[in-house]
Amino acid sequence: MINLNLRISSTADGLNELAAPQQSDKTPALQDAGANNQQQGSDKVSSMLSELIMALLETLLKQGQNGETQEGSPQNSLGNTGKADNVMQNLGSDLMKNAIQQSGNGEGQVSAPTQPLTKEIGKMMDNNPGTFGHPQSPQSGSAPALSEQSPLSSAASADTGEAGSASPTGSVSHTMFPEAASDATVINEPIVVKAGETFDGKGKTFTASSKLGDGGQSEDQKPLFILEDGASLKNVVLGDNEADGIHVRGDAKLDNVHWTNVGEDALTMKKSGTIEISNSSAKGADDKIFQLNAPGKLILDNVQADDFGKLVRTNGGQQGDWDIQLNNVTATNGKHALVQSDSNSVSVTAHNVKTENVKGMYKLPDSGALHIS
Repeated sequence: MINLNLRISSTADGLNELAAPQQSDKTPALQDAGANNQQQGSDKVSSMLSELIMALLETLLKQGQNGETQEGSPQNSLGNTGKADNVMQNLGSDLMKNAIQQSGNGEGQVSAPTQPLTKEIGKMMDNNPGTFGHPQSPQSGSAPALSEQSPLSSAASADTGEAGSASPTGSVSHTMFPEAASDATVINEPIVVKAGETFDGKGKTFTASSKLGDGGQSEDQKPLFILEDGASLKNVVLGDNEADGIHVRGDAKLDNVHWTNVGEDALTMKKSGTIEISNSSAKGADDKIFQLNAPGKLILDNVQADDFGKLVRTNGGQQGDWDIQLNNVTATNGKHALVQSDSNSVSVTAHNVKTENVKGMYKLPDSGALHIS
């Protein structure tokens, strides 16, 4: 039930005071005109206030008589009666039309006769947070989710600052981070996918044994998969121990591949080629996710990353023609950079990239090319 808590008497007194003549240095004609206008406004507000109280009382009386709707469920705190709804709608419309008046300097202001009414309505709303909500905690829904229409960040500069990072305004509306299965297939030796072949993991989880490494930052660990030139990998989940992830030796395509706990690196480009990664995700990288040791092209399409050091890193201090394309990429909680390269000829193209809490963004030489759309 709504707690009215309306101070009717004080409101009426306020209206009477506003309507009463007051001393002024204005001419009698202006005083009479102002008094008439103020009296008309007061009469209109008094009428609206009466209608408001009658509508609320009518709703409360019907709630007390009926208790529940015909379907057996309790009525909401404003009731469902058509007459009360119509009165409230008309009252709200009239109030909005008469609440604002023009001041002497041409600006808008809340009209004096409506101030007591709006004050009491505000008190009523404050006394019924269950119905009207709180200003700092809206009643319906949470912050807007990430979408193409509301990106958190879609532009950044090629420097070492935090340009492009944004304050969190919501969470990813759909994430593709699967959990590693408890019955993961344990790999003792790297699985080699030959040139032109496709390895379909059928959604199973693969994890490394201690023979491949411990998933830390040691550089001498072995990968779970080795993709030769022209090989493809799809429908694979890498588990808790990913050792040195995946090594690629030339062109390769990866689709629906998920790194649940990145080890040394999620993927390393060992030889030049074009690597296409789509519909995939990676999280938990202390340093890099995609390490490019040989010049080539990396294309990410519909890829999500969370909790990482750098999303893409070319070999430190090395010059080479790298073409890095980010399409429909969502990255959250990046500690160092989205893309980092020391190559003067690196080219980065970013389309529909959304970031949240990613520091550094694009760390490239001044001569590097950065295209954001």
